[in-house]
Amino acid sequence: MHERARERTIDSGRAALARIPASETKEVRAAVASIEEVRSGIGQATDKASESLGALQQAQDCIEQAQAALASVTEGSSQSDVDQANAYFADAASKIGDVQQAVNAAIEAAEGVSARL
Repeated sequence: MHERARERTIDSGRAALARIPASETKEVRAAVASIEEVRSGIGQATDKASESLGALQQAQDCIEQAQAALASVTEGSSQSDVDQANAYFADAASKIGDVQQAVNAAIEAAEGVSARL
């Protein structure tokens, strides 16, 4: 979805560039080209960030599975280390959720920057 929007943005930037009269200065053409490059770069950044969300989800799932496996095999144990290990797993999974939220916020902010160019 981001790729299609980025292509439309690039196409509209090229169309705008084509409408600039030849008599205009090189600086105007360079500025338009520069905006197109910035939008393209932002699109690449948001695509990579979106990819990272899948990896983060996979990591969170693995940690939750590890926690469940540990809880299953240590059920009834009175060792305090077991509770501490489970707490660490829960904390790690929660922090990954926080990172996912931060990445989503960064993607939205970057897309806002691109839209205002």
